[in-house]
Amino acid sequence: MADNNPAKVEATMKGILLLFLLSSWPPTVNPVWQLAEYPTAAQVLKLLNSKTAPAQFYLATQKTSAGAVVFQVFYQAGVQLSSTPWQVRKAATVTEALDFVNSQGAFAKTPEKEFRICGDAAAIQTPSFWIFYHKYEGRTPEAAKGQWNWQCESFDRPVAVQGFLTRRRDQELLTDVEITGAGDKFHVFYRAPHLYDAPGMPSPVWHWLTRENATGLLEVLNAGHEKHTIQNFRIAAIPEPSGTAFYLFY
Repeated sequence: MADNNPAKVEATMKGILLLFLLSSWPPTVNPVWQLAEYPTAAQVLKLLNSKTAPAQFYLATQKTSAGAVVFQVFYQAGVQLSSTPWQVRKAATVTEALDFVNSQGAFAKTPEKEFRICGDAAAIQTPSFWIFYHKYEGRTPEAAKGQWNWQCESFDRPVAVQGFLTRRRDQELLTDVEITGAGDKFHVFYRAPHLYDAPGMPSPVWHWLTRENATGLLEVLNAGHEKHTIQNFRIAAIPEPSGTAFYLFY
């Protein structure tokens, strides 16, 4: 005979709901990397703030033969862990970009604010940047100290970027790194959150490779994922005489 005790029924329903929530956590992410292209930053924002927003993504820009700039969005479909909207800001120089990400109005006192930065492919002679950013929820500002400040180093060659990351990993664990191409150089925005470092913890060794287009780089990402050889990476696009070269640092 069924037990119609309201309290027991409610407890049972709560238990079923809890099991469902636990079984669906963490949110599923499609491991396959995809590529979308957009002609404007506003359209990239529309994607990032849509109901089908990517769970993880990286950006690059490319100048077309007609002279227009196209944004490449390398992304994994899934569930974003933050409900705060993404925004975008244009920075004309490295200094302006650093001032923004370290400013009171943007990232100071809340180091967990997240951003993705990509160079503007239209600015060949001098670097300028697109900064897509938003605020993580549920974090505390107490950890914000001088070591949280973002810094930037610029390099002519990818092997120099690799060498810099290798030297830095021997000193500090760089968990926060953004690499982009702007002008004709690679720009490494980084910070060293010492709170994440632990004595004896091995840091990853960085490698790099290049492909002549975004599609070729996408194939590398998905092949690397299947073989478990590419887990953490950054993308930079550099204009070359024959077109845009895409670099993968991983």
